[in-house]
Amino acid sequence: MHDTQDVGKDASKQIGKLGKAATSKGGRRALSAGAKAIAKVTRFIIQKVIGTLIKALLTYLGPVALVIITVIILVLLVIQSVAAFDIFQRGGERNATEELFDETIREVIQDRTEEIGAPVGSAISSSQQGDPYPAVDGSWIEVVESQMRPSWGMTATLYYYKMQLNESFKPWHRKYSKVKVKTKEQKKEAKEQFYKVINEAYDYYFNDPSMQPTITYSESSGEFKDVVTTVTCTSPPTEDGGEPTTSTTTTKEKVDLPPRKIIGNVEILYANLTVPYKKYETDWISKKDTSSGDCSTHIEEKYTLQVIDDSSVPSVNFNANMLLTFLLIDNPEGDLAALVKVKDLEFVMEVAKEADQNFPDLSINYEGLIECSKGSGGLEGCISANVKSSVFGNSFGNYSWFPGDFKELYEKAAEAFGVDWWIIASVHGQETTYSQNPVATSPKGNSVGARGHFQFMPRTWMGWSYRGDSQNTVTRVGNIIGPFDFTNLANIAKYGGYGLDANSNGVASPLEIEDAAFTAAKYLKASGYKKGNEKAIKKALSNYNAVPTYIEEVYNRGIMFRDGLETVPGGDGGGKSNLVEVGKRWIGNSTYKFGGGRTPSDIALGYFDCSSFVYWAYKQVGIDVGGMGNTDTLKVKGTRINISQAQPGDLVFFDTYKIDGHVGFYVGNGKFIGAQSSTGVAIADMSTGYWAGKFKGHVRRVP
Repeated sequence: MHDTQDVGKDASKQIGKLGKAATSKGGRRALSAGAKAIAKVTRFIIQKVIGTLIKALLTYLGPVALVIITVIILVLLVIQSVAAFDIFQRGGERNATEELFDETIREVIQDRTEEIGAPVGSAISSSQQGDPYPAVDGSWIEVVESQMRPSWGMTATLYYYKMQLNESFKPWHRKYSKVKVKTKEQKKEAKEQFYKVINEAYDYYFNDPSMQPTITYSESSGEFKDVVTTVTCTSPPTEDGGEPTTSTTTTKEKVDLPPRKIIGNVEILYANLTVPYKKYETDWISKKDTSSGDCSTHIEEKYTLQVIDDSSVPSVNFNANMLLTFLLIDNPEGDLAALVKVKDLEFVMEVAKEADQNFPDLSINYEGLIECSKGSGGLEGCISANVKSSVFGNSFGNYSWFPGDFKELYEKAAEAFGVDWWIIASVHGQETTYSQNPVATSPKGNSVGARGHFQFMPRTWMGWSYRGDSQNTVTRVGNIIGPFDFTNLANIAKYGGYGLDANSNGVASPLEIEDAAFTAAKYLKASGYKKGNEKAIKKALSNYNAVPTYIEEVYNRGIMFRDGLETVPGGDGGGKSNLVEVGKRWIGNSTYKFGGGRTPSDIALGYFDCSSFVYWAYKQVGIDVGGMGNTDTLKVKGTRINISQAQPGDLVFFDTYKIDGHVGFYVGNGKFIGAQSSTGVAIADMSTGYWAGKFKGHVRRVP
C-alpha cells in the first residue's frame, strides 16, 4: 500500500496510458463531455492527479519538488496521445473485450446503486396497504427512491482511489482479455459473464450495513372510524289480520382505532427522508348486511386515518457530515474501495462531482480539516467543525438571478465584443455564483488552477504558446506553477492570450471583475459566438464546458435574463398581464418531471410539474403564491370565481388522479397553459376532449 502523498505520483506514471489532456481551455472543458461516464471519471482524474501531485510535492518536498515537476512535465510532453480512456488507465492498449469489461463495470455500479433505494420504496408501499388505507402513489415512491439513492459517481471514484493506493492492483482485464467478442452472440455471452463476475465482486461493498437503508418506525395516532348501524325489524301480521309493522333503529358511535406501525424516517448514507403524513377521510363504506330472525342490520363506516401525504413533494435532506463520515470512517474497505485519507478528500470529492453531475457541492474547509485531523480529538468532531453547512440540497438559492450591480458591466463587456450580456451574466452565475464563491478571488484558484470570477486557466488567459522555463512549470490542463506573472500585459501579448486590462490599471487579472467579464466576452466571441444564432451560442459555450447540461443551463438561464423573467429577488417581471407570455417561454422546451421545478438546475433545464410551473410563472411577475408543495397549496389561494369570469392568468384546476390533481392558468378562448405529463409545458383546450372531462369548474383569481 502507498502512503497518501504517493497517490498523485503513481497516477502520473500512468498518464501516458490515459491520453493527452486538452491544449486549450475549451479542450480542457471538453474532457467532461465523453459519452461514457466512466471515461469522464478518468479524464477528470488526469487533471486532478496533476494538481494533487504538485500540491503534495510542494508541501512535502519543498525546493526538490521543482526538479521533480520539471522531469514529469518533460515526460508528459514526449508521451503521445491515445484515443481511448478507461477506469484501468490502459487507454489504447485495450482490446474490444477489455472495453466491454469496462462498460460492464459502469453498468454494475449504476445498477447496484439504483437498487439501494428499492427497499425504501417497498417498505413505504407495504406500510400502507389494504382497505381502508389508500395505496401510496407509485410515482411518489419513484421520486423518493431516486432522491434517496447515493451518487453512483462516489462508488466509481472510490474504486479508482483504491487502485491508486494499491501498488499491487492488477486490472481484471488480464484474466478476461482473451474472451471472444467478435460476433453479436459472443458479445452477449461475454457481457453476461462479466456482469456476473463484477456483480459478485461488489457484493461485499453494497451489502455492507453502511450501505443499507435505516428505517425508523413510529406509531399512528388519532385514527378512528364513525360507525352508523341501522337495525330494521319487521313484525309478522297479527292474528286478527293486521298488517306487518316495521321499525328502524339507528345508532352512531365513534370507535378509536389501535395504533399501528408507520414509517417515520428513512436514512441512506447522507440522505434523510422524513415521511410526510396527512389526515385522510374515506367515503362511507357499506358493510355486508346481516339478518337475524325478523331483523336485518346494515352498517356503514367512515374512517379518519393518518396516511402518507403522497400529494406533496418528498422532502429529502442531505447531510454533509454523514457523507464525509462515510468517506473517511465508515466506507467498507476491500478490493474495490478504501477509506479516504483526510489529505485526499478534496481530490476525491471533485472527481466524484465530475463523474456524476448530481454529486453534491459542499462547502468544506479542507485545510482546517487536515490540520484538525492531526490532533488527538476524534475525526467526527473535525468533520463537524469544518463543514460550513451540514445540510444541503432541495432548496431555492440565489443561483438563478443576477445581482443588478453587475448588469452595466455585463452590457459593456458584451457590446465591446458583439455578444449578449445575458449570456455573460449566466456564465458568471454558473462559474462562481456571481462571485459569491470564494474561489472567485482566490490567488490559488481551484484545485486544477482555474482563476477568478469567470474561472480562466492561466495559460488560456496568457497564451498556450508559453511552455514554461527553469523556474516555472506548466500543466497540460493549463495551469502555471511558479512565480511567472501571467497577468503582465507584455506576456499576454507575447504568448497570444485572451486576458484584458478592462479597468486600465496596467495589469490584466482574472481576479478583477472588469478584466474577467471583458475577457469572457472576448473568449466567447473567439469561440464562434453569433448573436441570435442559438446553435453558435451553444457551440461557443461548449468551450467553457462541453457537458450538455452545462450548456443548456447557461443558455436557458440567459434567456430568462434576456426576457426579464429572472432579476433580483422580489423584482417585478412585468405584472400579471404578462403572465401568459412568461409561461410560453417553456412551450416545446420543457419536460414534465414529478417533483421537478424546485431547484435552479431543474428550472434552467425546463423540468417542471404542474404546481411548480405555476409557482415559477407567478414568481416572474412578482406574485408569490406560497409554498410549492402541490396543487393543495394553490387551490385555496385567492378567490374562487365562475369560469364565465375567467381572465388570462387565473388558476384552473382539473380532477385527474384526485380532486384538483392538476393545475394551470387560463390563457383565454377556452384554453389553459400548464405542465402536462405527456407534453411538458403546453397550451391545451379545456373546452373539449380530455381536459373538458376533467374540468369541474374550479377557477381561482389570485390578486
